[in-house]
Amino acid sequence: MRYCELCWRREAVGRCRICGRMVCGECLGKDGVCEACRSSLCQICGSKLAIGSCSVCGRLVCEDCSIQIDPVRRVCRECYSRGLKPASQPSRALALFTLRFLGSHGAQ
Repeated sequence: MRYCELCWRREAVGRCRICGRMVCGECLGKDGVCEACRSSLCQICGSKLAIGSCSVCGRLVCEDCSIQIDPVRRVCRECYSRGLKPASQPSRALALFTLRFLGSHGAQ
């Protein structure tokens, strides 16, 4: 028997159409999306996995539903179209963390 890759208690009955995990009936929705992916879906389109959150409204957003303001901040297309923008600069702590992270991973 193959166990659900989320709860590890019940037998897996299907595969998530987004991540491919084998999951049980309780962890797999009728739309074929597992609970882990469902909690990470873009809150604008509801069909793609989020890659971040809007710096204005805080909703989870995918790449297509957001605009990258700088290396660490995204704004959803809805907030951007209404002219809502985050503070002009990220916090000093966030900026330093990002610079260190990018520097240690060889990013340009």
